[in-house]
Amino acid sequence: MRTLVLCVGNVMRSDDGFGLAVCDELRARGIEVIASGPDISEILDRLQGLDRLVLVDAVDFGGEPGSLIVRSMEELDTMEIRTSTHSLSPIQFLRLVRELTGYPREVLIVGVQPKDLGIGEGLSEEVRGSLESAVNAVLSALAPEGALR
Repeated sequence: MRTLVLCVGNVMRSDDGFGLAVCDELRARGIEVIASGPDISEILDRLQGLDRLVLVDAVDFGGEPGSLIVRSMEELDTMEIRTSTHSLSPIQFLRLVRELTGYPREVLIVGVQPKDLGIGEGLSEEVRGSLESAVNAVLSALAPEGALR
């Protein structure tokens, strides 16, 4: 089963750098991860034939800053997701690609509620506090009995 971990973000937009911070933590543990800026269309060819995708990003779902969600893309359809800092959000892009190609078959989103998406470097204290939980969520999804199986 082909699985890809994709961490998305923009380190110049404060908490939008969350996905890339998780990427650094996962790589430090020897996990192969793809890091992407706001435009994930650059990895389109990697999605072809993909069974599972774990997407890590800052997602404005109206929660408390730093709160974490771990949801399938279908479960996100029942939630109100607010405007993305990306022109076409990674979730919207993946929905479109899956509708057109059938891939990736399964998508799990590990998302943190941002506090600040303004111009600036560094994560807010609330979002930084969710890094370890996000790393553990990704590791659980990659385990043989993971959330995507």
